[in-house]
Amino acid sequence: MEPLRTDEALPPGSKQKTKDFESVILGGCTSFVLVSIFTYLLAIWPFLVFQNLEFLRTLLLCSAFGLLVACILGAIASRKLGLAGACGFLAGAMSVTVFLSLRLDQSFLSAAAGQTKEPQYPSFFRFFVPIFWLVLSLTIAVLFTKKSEISLKSDL
Repeated sequence: MEPLRTDEALPPGSKQKTKDFESVILGGCTSFVLVSIFTYLLAIWPFLVFQNLEFLRTLLLCSAFGLLVACILGAIASRKLGLAGACGFLAGAMSVTVFLSLRLDQSFLSAAAGQTKEPQYPSFFRFFVPIFWLVLSLTIAVLFTKKSEISLKSDL
């Protein structure tokens, strides 16, 4: 039997490639995990390197080298990778929030134990800095994610 030859012949290169469902899901999950890990590592490394966190100058320096760079990465990831990048950035930011809270508590506890000097900043910084970081991260993720990615209407 001979084929019916009823299909229209398309010129080479005119067929659009569409991604299958599995590759889209794999790309989104990979983006989420990598962005969250890199955000976390970029934000915390100065707090591990500079040990004398009881000085306000050191806290500001660590924030500039770590948190600011993580914010830039989060903005780029939210724009380029879409919702998966923004959610990965927020996942890393939540981990950084816990780390900052514990690290600032450590500086106050070591001062109370007499191991270091009393921190140069007020004690409410233990709560303010991590919460400020989380709110800033959420704001960056929402502002830099494309509005077409954040749709409230259902496709059903």
